[in-house]
Parts: sequence; structure tokens; C-alpha cells
Amino acid sequence: NDKLSKYCKIFLNKLYSMQGNLILKYIYSWLLNIKNKMIKSYVIIMYFSRQFASIKNKNFLIVQRLNENSRSNDLNVERLDFKLIFLKYFKMDFKRFYTINIFSKQLNIKSFSNFNKQNLNPWFVTGFCDGEASFSISIYKNTKLKTGWGVNTIFQIELHVCDLELIKQFQEFFNCGIIVLNKTRQKASFRVNSLQELINKIIPHFLNYPLLTQKAADFVLFKQIVELMNNKVHLTVNGLQQIINIRASMNLGLSDLHKFNFPNYNPGPIIETTKILDSNWIAGFASGEGSFFVSIFKYKTTLEHVVRLYFNITQHERDFKLLNLIAQYLGIGNIYKNYKYPAFEFKVNQFEEIKKIIFFFKTHPIYGVKSLDFQDFFRIADLMKEGKHLTVDGLNEIRIIKSQMNKNRNQKNKSINLEKEFNNSKDKLDRFPKKSKLSKEFTKLEPKEQLEWFNQWLVGFTDGDGSFTLSKSNKKWQLIFKISQNKYNLRILNYIKSQLSIGNITLEKKSNMSNFKVTKLEHIGKYIIPIFDKYPLLTTKQYNYERFKKAYYIMINKNITTFEKNSKLNELKLLKPELSYISPIFKVSLNELKNIENIEKNIKNISKNLTKPWIIGFIEAEGSFYITKKDINRYEMGFGITQKLDYHILYCIKYLLCLKCNIRKKEKHNYYILDTTTKLDILNIIDYFQNNMKGMKSFEFKIWSKCINKSNSEKLDIQFILRKLKSN
Repeated sequence: NDKLSKYCKIFLNKLYSMQGNLILKYIYSWLLNIKNKMIKSYVIIMYFSRQFASIKNKNFLIVQRLNENSRSNDLNVERLDFKLIFLKYFKMDFKRFYTINIFSKQLNIKSFSNFNKQNLNPWFVTGFCDGEASFSISIYKNTKLKTGWGVNTIFQIELHVCDLELIKQFQEFFNCGIIVLNKTRQKASFRVNSLQELINKIIPHFLNYPLLTQKAADFVLFKQIVELMNNKVHLTVNGLQQIINIRASMNLGLSDLHKFNFPNYNPGPIIETTKILDSNWIAGFASGEGSFFVSIFKYKTTLEHVVRLYFNITQHERDFKLLNLIAQYLGIGNIYKNYKYPAFEFKVNQFEEIKKIIFFFKTHPIYGVKSLDFQDFFRIADLMKEGKHLTVDGLNEIRIIKSQMNKNRNQKNKSINLEKEFNNSKDKLDRFPKKSKLSKEFTKLEPKEQLEWFNQWLVGFTDGDGSFTLSKSNKKWQLIFKISQNKYNLRILNYIKSQLSIGNITLEKKSNMSNFKVTKLEHIGKYIIPIFDKYPLLTTKQYNYERFKKAYYIMINKNITTFEKNSKLNELKLLKPELSYISPIFKVSLNELKNIENIEKNIKNISKNLTKPWIIGFIEAEGSFYITKKDINRYEMGFGITQKLDYHILYCIKYLLCLKCNIRKKEKHNYYILDTTTKLDILNIIDYFQNNMKGMKSFEFKIWSKCINKSNSEKLDIQFILRKLKSN
């Protein structure tokens, strides 16, 4: 009792000193409520001692769930080295180790599994182990042993943490082992390294339900080593050499160190599988090694979109015969050689055969995260049966489903390469003429095309944040072409100045604004007017430009008197556009552009002026890429534009970008807004603006676009970054 109480006290003191952590604080308060010291000590030792015995790497998080059926009564308290256990624990980085009940809450892991907690079929388990399990022998130096070497036997199934529920089901199925979580690698594994558990649980299962891949050879050799170790043979030099000989034939064989120290080793057996014994084995094997994926592409000749479904299983060339057996058992599919790697692939891609695959896996279910991929695969097949893949809406629905499958479903694993995803599988929803050179990225254009692109971009940016002013100061008239930006976006003004090679940039002292100005008449006549004559403004600013242009020609006219100039310029200054004014290039009334049918009728004229560079420039000035909170636990990506007078521009942009959202009027502030959080709209926007913006909004866009398949916590982080950027 004294010995137990002593180390119990040490443990409690350690917890007390680290109460900053909420989990440790909870454990500490819970232990304090146990009044009986003997029980308290026994609980601590029971809960932690079995875990510490198997810790090999402090990057691992060990989880051992003790249940009512565990052999707690067999624990020999007197034989435990309490001091070693506790001191070993305290020397570790304590913050990395937590014993927890709800894994997903502790690690912020979203479980994607739809596992229904039913008992696993034994053949399913074997099939899955044929794909994902490993039998390994660890041989390490240990000076405390007479041979100088120690031996560990490990059976392991390792998956991504999203499949944690399935890992827990394997532990319940075998009723032994531990679960190990590696937060750094985002992996979860079920491990068994106890000789008795291997002998009583693992080995009997694979004897009754044998493995069919070449992994069966590893199991046979693994079983031999376990039996030798159970007989203490590994504690002698000859016995260790015998184990080394067997180990040399397993998995990847021996390392150079082991080959040097143990030169007498023999090759291993080759397994000949003659038939597949159960359909559940295929379900298990496909859950581990199978792949359901979708391809969307265009035929080069007809430019029609094609949707194709694929199911495949890839294996090393040594299991070529097994793939043939799978094809024969299912009665479908073909075997193909992979010329990049020593591997073969069983593939099914004919739609009639895909139907058979779907029926098979509905009868013999896939488990784990891959079951969700199968469900999406099944949904797309249903859409194709109904012919919806031949319509724009149906094709877009398939794209959305595809964008959430396989690795894209695993949000914590990797960020998605959006550019590659869209270039490979998404058709360009660009309603401009197909032969337009300016639909390319700016950097891929020729120098002359780049100048043309910039001029159209500048007109769009001016429609957003530019102004044409006629002013009089000290009896002198002045024309000012100005673009104003927050100092945060000063780089865009420098970009404009470098492209035009005229003008000046000024910083306002009393505000956080900066301005690019062109005031010299010769520069206005030589550079500014030619640009805006060739590419008319599309907003009410076209009216201001026309007034600005008239004022310019009055000011340079040497055939009229100063009095006449002043009179005409005063008249121009007083002119203001009517509320119903619309840029002449539209050739329709303002109300008519609210009707989509009228937009479609005038699309040739509209698309001639609402070019891609213009839209990019306008959005760079007026658009907003943001993260919005939909409810307590849900954040979504959003895109928005607001206009007060020129709401017709919103209808045109909505049509040209293929957006499904509505345009709303804010009565309180009297302005119109186009905004969307629909995923399909967001995909179109990302595709359209990729790699084309010039100012700080290009940086905001890159950060924002990474959210497309991120978790809520990651979206919240990106929202904070975007706000921080703008506040600076």
C-alpha cells in the first residue's frame, strides 16, 4: 500500500503542475474524488501500465480501452516496476499523450465512415487484411539480453484517421490489441504485439480464413517466428539465427545491417492461390485496395463531354494470378499491365459491367470511407442511367459529386490542386467567342496581345474604381483621370503606372487612401482617350468620360476665346446623367437588361464589350471573395458584387459566369447585390479568375480558393487571415 500510494502521489503532483491542459485538469479532479488510496493507485496503474509497455515512439498516441472483459484480475501488482513506469512517462513530452474516449473531438478529426456497428464478416476481415494489413518482425539491439538482440512480432492494420471507426471495429472483432494514433502522419492503426494475443486471436483467424495474396507467405513465416518465440527459442544465438533466416524471406527482406550480422539466411515460400472462396473476401479486398473514380473529358473530334466510371484494383505483379481469379469470379473486367511499375491492374469501365459491380457491392457491402466513394459512384451511375450527364445541369451535378470523392473527401490529408482538377475534368463555362485570344491567361499572351488585354482590364477596373473629373482651381481648368485605392493595394497603382508609363501616385495624409492621377493634357490626349474610345466604359462612368472628352477638346481648341472656353466648360461641369442612363454600347433600355431573354438576344453585342479582361478588372475593383458563417458549425465560401446605379452589369456578369444566384435589392441602402455561396457557382468563379488578377485581390483570391474542400475550422482560419490582410 505504501509503495502504491507513493507513486500515486507522484503522478497526482505531476498532473497538478500541468493543469493548464483541460484534459489533465479533468483527470486530476476525477482522481481526487476517489477516496480509497488503494483503489486510486490501482486505477492509475491499471489504466496506464499496459500502455507504457508498448510505447516505442513518443510521436505516437497510444489508446488502450479497458473494458469489463479485460483481464484486470490477472494483473500481478507486485511484479510491476512502478518507478520505471512513472519516470518513463514523465520524461516524455507529456503534452503529446492523451488517453481519450472521443477521438474525433480531441484531434479535430471528421469521421467519414458510415459503419453500422454490425459484426464484420470473417472473410471480409481477411480480404481487407490481404490489402492493408502487415505481419512484421522487428529485430533490434538490446544489450540486456544474452544474444545482444531483441525480437518483436507485430500484426498491424494502418489507415488514415478518417477510417478510425473501422479500425475500432477490427479491434472489437479480434477482441485484442491497441489503437495507435499518429497525429503527425494523420494515421490510425490497430496493432497486436502480444505473443499470447497473436497465438490465441490472430493466427487462428487466418488459419480458418486464409489469406489469398502473397501476404499469405508472410503470415506462414510470421506464424513460425511467433511459435519459436513462444518456446523462448529467440533467447539463444542459434534460435535467433533461425528467426533471422525466416525473417529474411518476409516482406522486403533483411536490411544490410542484418545481412552482415546474420549471413546464413534462406529465401521464403511462394503461395499458389487456386480459387476465391467467398464473395465477402472480394468486398474486404476492394475496401482496402479498390478504387471508384469518375473521369470527365471531351472527344477531340466532336467536343462532346463524356462521363466514364471506373472501378479498379492494382496489385504487384506477383499477384497477377489473383487478379485473374477476381476477374473470373466476377465475370467482368480486364487485366492491364502497368508499364511504369511492376504491377497489374484489374479494371472495369464498360457501363453494363459497372452495373454488375454496383449490384455486387450492394449485396456485399464496402466498409469504411471507401463506402462513401461507392455511394457517390452509385449516384453518378443513376444520373447516367437517366441521361442527365448529357445536360449542362446534370454534368455540373456530376462534377460536384466528383469533386468530393476519394482524396478530396479527406480534408486533413492534402490540399487539392484546383488548377489541375479543373483543367483535367471541368469544361470552361466561358460564354465568350471560342476563338478569342484574350480568354487565355495574361502570361500566355504575346506582347501586343498583353497590351490589348491590359487596356481592356484597365477599362473594367476604371468602371469600378476610376473617375473622370473636370475641376476649376484659381481660375484654371484641370482634367483629372484618377484611380483610387486603399494603401493596402498600392501595388495595383504601381502596376497601372508601369504599364501606361505616365501619371503620378500620391498618398493622402488624412486618410488611408492612395491615388493614381493623370493630369497633363498631352498624356490624356495621347494615352487615355485612345484607350477609352476603343474600349467604351460599360457603367454610368461612360457619361462622365464623354463629358471629360468634350472638355479636353474645348481646352486644346485654340480657335475660341478664353471666355467661350469658360462658358462651355461651366456648362459641361453642371451636366449629370439621368437615373435611367445606360452605356450606349448595350443598345437596349435599362429595364430590358433585367430580363435574361433580352440578355441572350444581345449576347453577341454584350460579349464583344464585356470581355474577360474587362470582367477581371471590374471584379478586381468591385468584387469580394469572403468566408461567411451560415450557422453555428458551418462556414461557406462566398462571392459578391454590389452596384447602386449600374445594376444591369450584375445581370450580365451573372449570365456570362453561369451563376445560379439571384440579384437582390437592399432597400435600406438603395443598392443591388449579386452574391452566391452555391458550390457550383464558386467552382465556376475559381475556374474563371485563376491566375489573372494583378493586385492584392489576386493574393486574397488564392487564399480564398484553397477553401473549396476545407473543413470548417480551416475555413475559419482562412477567414481570419483574409480579415487580417484587409485590416493592414
